[in-house]
Amino acid sequence: MTDPEIIAEKAIYAIDNNGRGFDIGLQIGRPFKTEMPHGDWACPSALIGLHSRIRNMFGVDPLQALSIALKLTRSLLEVFVEDGGQLFSEPGGEPITVDEVFGVAAERPVPDGPLTPEQSVQASALTQVELDSIDAMILRNCSLQFRKIARVVGGAMFEVGDSFPKLPDVFYADRVRELVAKGKLESHGDITAMRFGEVKLV
Repeated sequence: MTDPEIIAEKAIYAIDNNGRGFDIGLQIGRPFKTEMPHGDWACPSALIGLHSRIRNMFGVDPLQALSIALKLTRSLLEVFVEDGGQLFSEPGGEPITVDEVFGVAAERPVPDGPLTPEQSVQASALTQVELDSIDAMILRNCSLQFRKIARVVGGAMFEVGDSFPKLPDVFYADRVRELVAKGKLESHGDITAMRFGEVKLV
């Protein structure tokens, strides 16, 4: 979707780990019906100033597509903060947290939800070559330092793009846990909840 209808937006002032200040425009577009089989929906989202691309996130209905778009946007902001960036409501103002950007209280760990039946079918249809490709993207988004699973998942999903549009974040989190079980990643914390568990390369 090249010109999405914006239904929610927020202006944020940011300073990166090099001390450069700039504006971020958080934008969420209206979910729209796609041309894909099974009546899928997509929701555009963007962080103008931090990332130049408008990203369509897919779901089985408008609510799921919107929820996934919000999750990815949040994950990308968390990556920025984990890398030493700061967020402010305005230039010269007090720092704000990612939780405050989204107007929510600090969360407690909640285990990641299961795949829907349709998503399970799509995941089961993946070939071993495709699974290996997804795992490789996950590993490329890990480092020798611990990173939140949500950050790793968000980076992998951003890299995958529209190649596997029906696979949600919980699928990628499951792949992360599979890589931990195989000994390719070391974990810390509650890895059943992607926003709280952490992983690093072995």
